[in-house]
Amino acid sequence: MRKMFNLRKSLIALAFCLIGGGAFSAYADIIKGQINGSDGSPVIGATVVLKSDRSIGTTSDMEGQFSINLDDPQNAVLVFSYLGFQTQEVSVGSKKALNVTLQESGIDLDDMVVIGYGTVKRRDLTGALSSISPKEITIAPTNNVMEALQGRISGLDITQSSGQIGAGTSVSLRGARSIYGNNSPLIVIDGVIQPTNTLVNELQVNTADHSVEITANDQLEQINPADIESIDILKDAASTAIYGSAGSNGVILITTKKGKDGATRVNFDSYYSAKGTPMFRHGMQGEEWLEYYKEAYRNKNGAELIDVATLFGGNQYYLDAYKNGQWIDWVDASLENSRNAGSQKYNLSISSGNAASQVYSSISYTRDNGLMPMESADKFVFRLNADQKIFDWAKAGFISNTSFNINNTANPVYENASQRLPLGQVYDEFGKINLFYIGTDAGNGQISPLADWRENQYANNQKSLYLNPTAYLELTPIKGLSFKTQASGAVSSVYRGRYFGSQCQTQSPHYAGYVTPYAEIYTQNQWSYGWDNILTFNKTFNKHHNLTATALTSWNFVSLTDNYTGSKGQELDSWLYYKIGAGSSFYTDGNYKQTQQMSYAGRVSYSYKGKYLASASLRYDGVSWLSQGRKWDYFPSVALAWRISDEGFMEDIDWMDNLKLRASYGITGNSGGMSAYATTSIFYKYPANISVDGPNSPLAGGIAQYSGTFGNGGIGWEKSNSINVGLDFGLFNGVLDGSIEYYDTRTNDLLYARQLPVTTGQTGWGWTLSSWVNSGKSMNQGLEVTLNSHNIRRQDFTWTTGLTFAWQKDKLVELPGGDFKDNERGWFFEGESINSVYGYKYVGIWQESEAEEAAKYGCEPGAVKIETVPTITTDAEGNEVSDNGVHAYGESDKQVLGTTTPKFMAGMNNSFTYKNWDLSVYMMGRFGHLVEYSFYSGTADITGNQPSGIDFYTANNTDAYYYAPGLNNNPGAEACNFLRGDFVKIKNITLGYTLPRELTKKAKIERARIYGTAYNPAVWTAAYQLNKVDPESSSSRYPLYRQYVIGLNLTF
Repeated sequence: MRKMFNLRKSLIALAFCLIGGGAFSAYADIIKGQINGSDGSPVIGATVVLKSDRSIGTTSDMEGQFSINLDDPQNAVLVFSYLGFQTQEVSVGSKKALNVTLQESGIDLDDMVVIGYGTVKRRDLTGALSSISPKEITIAPTNNVMEALQGRISGLDITQSSGQIGAGTSVSLRGARSIYGNNSPLIVIDGVIQPTNTLVNELQVNTADHSVEITANDQLEQINPADIESIDILKDAASTAIYGSAGSNGVILITTKKGKDGATRVNFDSYYSAKGTPMFRHGMQGEEWLEYYKEAYRNKNGAELIDVATLFGGNQYYLDAYKNGQWIDWVDASLENSRNAGSQKYNLSISSGNAASQVYSSISYTRDNGLMPMESADKFVFRLNADQKIFDWAKAGFISNTSFNINNTANPVYENASQRLPLGQVYDEFGKINLFYIGTDAGNGQISPLADWRENQYANNQKSLYLNPTAYLELTPIKGLSFKTQASGAVSSVYRGRYFGSQCQTQSPHYAGYVTPYAEIYTQNQWSYGWDNILTFNKTFNKHHNLTATALTSWNFVSLTDNYTGSKGQELDSWLYYKIGAGSSFYTDGNYKQTQQMSYAGRVSYSYKGKYLASASLRYDGVSWLSQGRKWDYFPSVALAWRISDEGFMEDIDWMDNLKLRASYGITGNSGGMSAYATTSIFYKYPANISVDGPNSPLAGGIAQYSGTFGNGGIGWEKSNSINVGLDFGLFNGVLDGSIEYYDTRTNDLLYARQLPVTTGQTGWGWTLSSWVNSGKSMNQGLEVTLNSHNIRRQDFTWTTGLTFAWQKDKLVELPGGDFKDNERGWFFEGESINSVYGYKYVGIWQESEAEEAAKYGCEPGAVKIETVPTITTDAEGNEVSDNGVHAYGESDKQVLGTTTPKFMAGMNNSFTYKNWDLSVYMMGRFGHLVEYSFYSGTADITGNQPSGIDFYTANNTDAYYYAPGLNNNPGAEACNFLRGDFVKIKNITLGYTLPRELTKKAKIERARIYGTAYNPAVWTAAYQLNKVDPESSSSRYPLYRQYVIGLNLTF
């Protein structure tokens, strides 16, 4: 028995030696370390294993720290890995502590990406999809999500054409395909389709002084970019068909952050920005101004200017100001307030959770001061995302985003100011803006372009509230089967008041002094509700066959109410719009609109060994605003993919990580751009001040009606047939990855409004009625390339490059009714781009030696020479006779000059990290399009002005682009207004520094980063005429400006 006991003791001791020996031996060799991402934040849950024995390993904790016991650290190599990051190997050697920085991988095939009504691994995608990470969204601070996406997604064209507060952006994906229909992509946030504002802009008020301009909430502007977890863009019909007609122009899927299982994490972000001078040409001054008007006087009068007094026409105020050297740079004067211009933002978010409950909440405040007085914006955004596990088979959630906005908008003065007489005094002896900066009244002087800034002379104030709650319940009764029901709502409420005072420059430009004050109040309330039910089944058969099936129903309801009240003639400017009932005459109008949409859809996806992939979908859509019998239609799609890199014949190609070929075909519909009741005839009441059939008519001044819309009972869907072929690739062990896409879309039954012929009787009193039709075809095709390169990957230094390139072309293939002009949208031509530019084609300037020839065209030397179109006439014998284009310029000489849609777009982002430093330089370019720049008028009127440095024709400058000033015969002057819009700009540069963790940990700060960003620091243009101008906003009254930001990111 004693021997047995001793044997037992020996076995137990041996077991402890075998089990604990390694740990005991490693007790003296505990290797500790810190794992961070490239942005300095800790990587939680990263895997750390010994390369020679992967059974020895650990994971990083909530602070990114780890410790591991090693027998032989001197020869040990540790492997660090985490989803979404590049795997890294580190030799331990004699080090007892390791600081490891993991770099983000370009494309992780196991990443889950959001698709319509579901998610899928990136490796299993069959459609065209692009993604952008949270880091790319927040690396450069912005208040608008679209600004962060500009140029970063191939085929996504985002234009910021104005620098005014709240101006927003215009967005299109893969070009335009519809004439009147909506060409903007669908926005889906956390699975909820965001309502568009297609019901807006239909008020009929149009007084003699003002027309209603409706400002609507942009859903993307109501989101705090810091709340976004990911953005996925669906491009081809196979990806978007599940959304039916709503997704016909592509889909932008935005997923916001949610709480995570683990310790509570608090983030605080703040920045301050200073706005620089707008990229806008100043007006002429001094000798430049005088030389211009001497030239204009010579050309207009055929004689030299003898003295300046003659130029001023005897106006003593003008002459005295000139003699006293009282020159004004109106652009500088209008920017005196810009020293206070800037914005500041504060964002606080809290994330927490456990296995059952997760909560994410945030609050942000943004204050934006504009470049002009009275121009400011305040925005408050609140978000709450909560998820709760009720049972193992049931969970529920609630998502809410609330924003409140206060916008005070000033009337842009740069365009007007730069074209005003630059003589006089801006301020009086008390430092207040002179109403008349030169002269004393309307008869001998001019009202200041800054008159709106005088007290109580102009107000444009708007308050808006936006609520977007969503609740869902998800059930998983059996493995592989889930059912989700989701109810959502969106409420938008806008109140806007405007006032134009008795001395307001907006009402009385140049000369007028006192006019009738005008006040208006506008309110808008929009409600939308949605209810989605989604059933999903997923199962793997025999290890190799994977099947996913989705069935859903979707219902959406939108209603809008707006009311307008305007009054003229109130006694006191100080009342602004608050006492609108004090006016002497009134204008009122209102609207109520509602729309509904119901949809049924299904999708099936199949994968064999992850190598052969197929998917198909079908959606049945119905909308209220189309005609009876044509409200419903089917929209199918199919897609195939082949992962070539998984084939046996690819095994020996070590440098090929991934190679997948995709092809898809689908049909999508479009009915956007139509109002709620566009297919029905609508009648409006005449204003009382319009006489009908003459002043003696019994209806004169009484009640009468006129046709506002001529209905068409046969309006149905636009339909687009789309083909997409794509190639995804990854090379050299993650060094290079990307994709190439080619698409071709053919759209039939275009929706647009055509003017009715006079013979219908639907015309009169200065207007022509239109009626909606389904007619015509368009074509849209393009090529997209995306490349991501990890140029250098070292422990202390990394350099990555992202490139995007897109070529696109659109064309109106067929217009059965022929070319036509829309009063708001311009001309449309068969065989040309939807966004065609129509006008005189610039050839050059008529020279002195061509005076006789120029006269044949109704021109004189110094005038614009254009390309004329031969006129064909018939002589007395019935023969066709051509004038070979020799005739006075006329409408028949106008032609299609090009398009405002760029043919090529490109973007490049270079990101560098060196130890705790990070640097990002982002550039973008647009090519092959025209932009408008029409600020040169060539006038001889001395009350005006011209852009400084303009290249105009003189006897000593015969190679000039612009025509000579003061000409009497220059019918082709407008040909100068459209220029090549090609440009390359550095959109932003960001430099950041993450404080050492050893320093921040003492203050219980997990991560602290400071950074600086410069926006629009440089731009290069193809047209020299656009020097000092940003082509992106060349025609805007409020140009873009440079901006300089300093910010702070803290994580606790």
